[in-house]
Amino acid sequence: MNKTAGAPSGELASMRKDLSDISQMTVSPEQWGYEAARQARAMCKLGNGPVEDINSLCHNFGIHTERIQNTVANDRMIAGVGNDSSAWIAVLNTPRTRFGHSYRFEVTRGLGHLLLDSARCGTIGAASSSYAQEFRRRRSGAFAAELLIPEVELANEPSLRSNSGPDLDDFRNVLSRFGVGKTTAAYQLWNHDLLPSRDSLDDLLELDTAVLS
Repeated sequence: MNKTAGAPSGELASMRKDLSDISQMTVSPEQWGYEAARQARAMCKLGNGPVEDINSLCHNFGIHTERIQNTVANDRMIAGVGNDSSAWIAVLNTPRTRFGHSYRFEVTRGLGHLLLDSARCGTIGAASSSYAQEFRRRRSGAFAAELLIPEVELANEPSLRSNSGPDLDDFRNVLSRFGVGKTTAAYQLWNHDLLPSRDSLDDLLELDTAVLS
């Protein structure tokens, strides 16, 4: 994996400042995460297409990304900014994160924390685990989902919004094109009211994971 040393990044500090006012326009952690991801896409000139290389995007902000082989029970990702402004995101090797789409999601969740979490004495620390603080977890999850597979692109896929239920082949194609897992895409559709029923959500979540991995 390509690695770059975390270093003081004016780009990271600048984007944190630009995104700092979003909390005044939102009423939930999910709305905060969604709006921040849309603004981050615009600032990075990503359009609405796939994020081809999430590591490179992080490196542009001076954020070091890596995969750690030694794991801690229940932990999937840790991220932080140090007193020297060095920034890093580490994805821990687990049965879940061994898949490319899961790794991408956890790195993007870490980016959400580094962009949106409040600093304490100039530092930030966050993790993706069963012990994560709920508000920050929900906000960073919404940020990751929207950054990786924007609502507007899903809304432009009429076959996924059919009253008879989503076309499963088209759904698989969307997963491949955007590099996300079925859970991320399915809940993006559901949370943005793009599915006709709860049964449609369940159908997507029950698809064979071996086919989608």
